[in-house]
Amino acid sequence: MNLKRSLSFALAALSAIAAAWNGNGHQQVADLAWVKLTHESKLEIAKILASGDSVTRGERTNDYSIPAPAGPISDEYLEKVVRPAFRKAATWADDIKGGQSAQYDAKIDADNAASPGVHPPEGDTHRARGEDVRCKSWHYYDDPINAPGDKAAHAARDSNAVRALGIVRASLEDQEKGATPSRKEQLYDLFWIEHLFGDLVQPLHCSESYVLKPTGDAGGNGFLTMAPNTFRPGEPENLHSYWDAGIDHAIAADATLAAGADIEKVTAAWTADANAAPSDQAVQDLDPMSWVHTGHDLAVKFVYGGIQPMGVPDEAYQKNQNDLCKKQAILAGARMATYLNSVLKSRP
Repeated sequence: MNLKRSLSFALAALSAIAAAWNGNGHQQVADLAWVKLTHESKLEIAKILASGDSVTRGERTNDYSIPAPAGPISDEYLEKVVRPAFRKAATWADDIKGGQSAQYDAKIDADNAASPGVHPPEGDTHRARGEDVRCKSWHYYDDPINAPGDKAAHAARDSNAVRALGIVRASLEDQEKGATPSRKEQLYDLFWIEHLFGDLVQPLHCSESYVLKPTGDAGGNGFLTMAPNTFRPGEPENLHSYWDAGIDHAIAADATLAAGADIEKVTAAWTADANAAPSDQAVQDLDPMSWVHTGHDLAVKFVYGGIQPMGVPDEAYQKNQNDLCKKQAILAGARMATYLNSVLKSRP
């Protein structure tokens, strides 16, 4: 395939906007949160996850449920059953983009339709593409990076990750205050909370550059590079996708980890690294707009800085990505645990 055709193919694919972090990255963030959860929070999470869901895409079905414990909830059950399910739950919000939820399909479409500025197409939303279906606009907040001298009024869309996180946090908190919370409602909220706490530390889910493209680059999706492309070797890779794999890159580059280290081993190593530990102030910052502003600044300094369109990330750029993504993953996990520990109160 020649370069012109490759570029056309890559640009045509932009309607399928990439997820923040890949599935492994989101699970890593959730597992980093797990080790900082209180026992009380873990018990409550076990009861929430027990309500379960599944997402079907064609012939494949992903299960997001856990088997009931044989007797009282034990520490072994929490570690062997609930912990893996908790981290997998962080991927649900991406899975539903092209899949059908057994429990929440109607709610997903209703929440999407109620999102300001979203205009869902008529017909089968599972086959529709673009950002106006399946709550896709909930995954990012594109704080604009203006071109020098640009006086245009660029703004993030009204339906965004900050708005979405406010909705599901309020719902989880309201349910938790009640005597008999709806575990089904709480599971939906937990799915989104786990995912969005991860999304909003990925700099390209907090920014959109107008520097090279007057209409914006959709959070780096319109910025093509020759970074290594896992799915189409030799083809252009957009900057967004390259950063979605940033946690994987950081794990692979970590000399303290054995090859093929699993998620829990990475968690143990990274939480023990004092040099990567976030400040208490950063962990206690639970204002998502603050995260967006930080992500915007990181995008300007580290993501767009040091690389040109169709360029290859050099060694310095890769090191910056590895260091930043490791620290952002640890920070997101710590914030998630701080928030859930403040909300979830175990009950009989």
